[in-house]
Amino acid sequence: MKKRNKFFFNSIALTIIAIFVLSCKNDDTVDNTTIVLNQLILHFTSKAESPETIEIKGTTNWNAVEEIDWIIVEKQDNKLVVTAQPSRSLTNREGIITVVDNANPSNKAEIQVMQDHGTPKKYDLPLGGIPVEHLSPNGRYAAGEFDINGIVFDIYQIADDTYEPALYSTENTDLVSDNSFSLRGVDDNGKPFAKKVTADGSTTVKFEKGDGYFYTPYLIKNGVSTPLDFPDSYITGNSYKGVYADLISADGKYLTGRINADGSTWISCKWVLNGTNYEFGEIAPDMVNYDENNFKFTQYPCPQEVTGLSVMGEYSCGVIRIPQSGSFLNPFPAKYMPYIYKMSDDSLTVPDGEEDSRASFVTDDGTLFCASPYSFPIGDDRVPYVYEDGTKLSFSEWVNSTYGLTVEDKGVVSAVAKDYSVIVWFTNETSGFVNHFIVVEP
Repeated sequence: MKKRNKFFFNSIALTIIAIFVLSCKNDDTVDNTTIVLNQLILHFTSKAESPETIEIKGTTNWNAVEEIDWIIVEKQDNKLVVTAQPSRSLTNREGIITVVDNANPSNKAEIQVMQDHGTPKKYDLPLGGIPVEHLSPNGRYAAGEFDINGIVFDIYQIADDTYEPALYSTENTDLVSDNSFSLRGVDDNGKPFAKKVTADGSTTVKFEKGDGYFYTPYLIKNGVSTPLDFPDSYITGNSYKGVYADLISADGKYLTGRINADGSTWISCKWVLNGTNYEFGEIAPDMVNYDENNFKFTQYPCPQEVTGLSVMGEYSCGVIRIPQSGSFLNPFPAKYMPYIYKMSDDSLTVPDGEEDSRASFVTDDGTLFCASPYSFPIGDDRVPYVYEDGTKLSFSEWVNSTYGLTVEDKGVVSAVAKDYSVIVWFTNETSGFVNHFIVVEP
């Protein structure tokens, strides 16, 4: 993760400067050629309980210019009212507001805006047979499903003991896809979907079983289903084969899926938006050798499936299948290794020495979360670990260095918010799934 170093502000020195400016620019000396502010520094707590008001002197024709996504500025006569949003950031935040004289743009003054970082807290939620496996792109809503039941709940209310997640089932027909999967994902407004969905809730993906047991991938945008392109050579007859679409990035640029062309081997694939069309391709095509004459992938190891796609689709992750010598009782044995794949340039990396484990999630800055052994998620013996900047860490080490909290090395990491404000993992206990959250709160 690239966000852990906290910065500090020399507010004492800036305050001295502000006092000096104000002492030199009192009411008796202000003219219409110099902007004078009664505050040069605004410091908000993480909770941002109340707005700050700045008086503007020296001009009546002014404008405030800023590019800070966590504040709202409002002009009220000769005053500027600044309201900060509560911070769920792991680091302190800062920005600059520039007050500019519209009649004389060279006449300007700057206001430094600062805000304290949020506080990470851990929550444990036993949900029986439901593991939480998805976050909305903005990290606010979580979702999970098992069999015919699913839940959606608001992360921002997780600290409220009286809050109950919304429960859904297959009676909600809008949550059921054509391949009979129920709840899987949730958009930035908390609306559940049968598959992962874009942030605005307009677009999702699915795969549908057609004639001859052949599966076809679809893009669904604003309720309209459109088949996704793929090579005709992958149409292999009337068995359970085909091309599946599983995941979509928050902006809809990247889709990922799986190919099952030979009836036994999965191959990872992707679609990338180019203009208005989605272009199909295998993930790591140099590792794939497909024989159209007998519908076989003949080169191993190869990327078998995509198990995670980062929020904006910068990276995907999955597992590589490595066939082993077979026996009468186990004719198709294999080992599995996690991989991380950069979607934009087809570069695939396999962590050294990793076998019998599975990649479970990857972030947009390339932090890879894995769990071993490969068997997943049944059982309670999954051991999570993390690859960050090429260095392997135990999950507990990574959590401590990132959030300053102590956790066990147990479970499977299923989702991480883009800004690391939320991370979700689950363990399978004798009582059922227990979902664990770290939430950065104001």
